[in-house]
Amino acid sequence: MSGLKQTSAPLYEGLRRHIERKPSSFHIPAHGGKAVPEELCSWEIFAYDLTELPSLDDLHAPTGIIAEAQALAAACFGAQHTFFLVNGSTSGIIAAIMATCSEGEKIILPRNAHRAVMAGLIHSGARPVYVPVEVLDGDFPLNVTVSALEEAVVRHPESRAILVTSPNYEGVAVDLHGIRELASRQEMFLIVDEAHGAHFSFHPHFPTGAAHCRADIWVQSAHKTLGALTPGAYLHLGNKPSPEEVLFVLQQLQTSSPSYPLMLSLDLVRRDWALRGRQRLDSLLPLVEEAREKLGSVSGLKLFDEGMLPPDAGFALDPLRLTIFGEGFALARYLRHQGIDVEMETLNSILCIISPWATKEDLDRLVRGVANAFKKFGCKQASKGMPAVDDRGLFAALPIPPLQLTPRQAFYSPSVRVPLQEAREKIAKEAVIPFPPGIPILLPGEVVTADIVAAIEEAIARGLHLQGAPGINSGKICVLKES
Repeated sequence: MSGLKQTSAPLYEGLRRHIERKPSSFHIPAHGGKAVPEELCSWEIFAYDLTELPSLDDLHAPTGIIAEAQALAAACFGAQHTFFLVNGSTSGIIAAIMATCSEGEKIILPRNAHRAVMAGLIHSGARPVYVPVEVLDGDFPLNVTVSALEEAVVRHPESRAILVTSPNYEGVAVDLHGIRELASRQEMFLIVDEAHGAHFSFHPHFPTGAAHCRADIWVQSAHKTLGALTPGAYLHLGNKPSPEEVLFVLQQLQTSSPSYPLMLSLDLVRRDWALRGRQRLDSLLPLVEEAREKLGSVSGLKLFDEGMLPPDAGFALDPLRLTIFGEGFALARYLRHQGIDVEMETLNSILCIISPWATKEDLDRLVRGVANAFKKFGCKQASKGMPAVDDRGLFAALPIPPLQLTPRQAFYSPSVRVPLQEAREKIAKEAVIPFPPGIPILLPGEVVTADIVAAIEEAIARGLHLQGAPGINSGKICVLKES
């Protein structure tokens, strides 16, 4: 990049520009830049940036203050044991898979699991059994049902674990009670990616959480919903596996120089939520309901709500996740100009994550911005360069392709990047994920079928956005070399 000088600090300057906008934050992290709890408001961060001195304990072999902080977190979140994660929920998900599944053993999981799950499969060598995800109107991901998981269990009764994401990014939680019963009958581990649901256990108005359903391992992103510094997270254990097994795995995955400011924030937000979590949500929920009612009265606006969930699926919805349907890119761009930042925009919607510290003023600002957008142009215009197309059904009929190799085998095999037509019937090294709905049509180790090639080519022709494989939007994909 020409023109850059050593006198500049681009990251600092860019962050300052963003902060000086004073935007309303409807995205992760939960604290929204407001420095909560109060102990973090005026701290001198460098004074707390310490190392493993004798009195300050050691995250990788805790016996002192870190062990005490983790024990308090376990009691707060209903776990038998809790580990602080300084490498985010990603490291916790990888550790959960490695601690329960060995090379070649099967694990049942949703097709749209977080990419950390793929990393866990590569590290462990486990063989995935993918379960299809329920979808609303062809392009909005819901979650997996107990019946779909049960079908997978019948076909693969030797599987070691079931992994579910609850809630998903959009706030849709699964029937954890039913899934727990299924896993117990088959003596399988139940792993819950609860990265977006750490707040569930603090109020009865929220979906049932992993602790209440006696999951074996669950992982929570404290920075996403509780206000910890990014990427602070927790890994919680039930009665199995043993803490010693999991600690050994985490020692291989987490940095040997853990951040004390990050661990401190994990301890402080635990205390803050243990003491004030219920009260905070009691105050917030009526404001959220009022905002939903106001948005629901806007002409032409469609909100995602629990009434859209299949009645027999056992799903529930996090009230702090607000999905607004419409031309997402245009709507998000308009809101940005009004000083409102959302978590995600897609062709057909925006996702707003309501912070536990959101005020009536914050929510009123969002309602006004959205209402003005719909009043101005009805959110029918497409974003610049983003064609307004209807992709519903393009990928829905595609079957899950055959799995020829485990993700680990595919990852470590020689590969070559080729045009799509040359990839037919070869084994993929990369994922291909249409967005929306964010459900992969191809994952590492699977066969690139003729139907998948045709669907990808049609998606490219329509201008749809595909993620996962670098170069896929220009018609190339990485496949394994033939031996």
